[in-house]
Amino acid sequence: MALVVRCEPHGVPKRGRKSAYVFVAEPLGGSADPGITCSKHGCRNPGLVFMDVIDAAKYKKGVRTFRLLLHPAKKVTLAEGGRFLSEIKGSK
Repeated sequence: MALVVRCEPHGVPKRGRKSAYVFVAEPLGGSADPGITCSKHGCRNPGLVFMDVIDAAKYKKGVRTFRLLLHPAKKVTLAEGGRFLSEIKGSK
């Protein structure tokens, strides 16, 4: 499981220890969910959830609730409309 929360200003996280982040989804309720904030130290902006290919496959199969191992929220339910970073204009 490789998920990380980042706000739009902090952007796509760098590669994780074991895999790259390839997919992004918004928490259910979007920025209205104050519990899902950027995990960059000191940042309290609303966050997007970035995931590796394994979790992206689960999302594509319909899984919407994921554990956040190193985040105070501990779990997140994601909205429909997640996308691969390769589909986003201007993404590497």
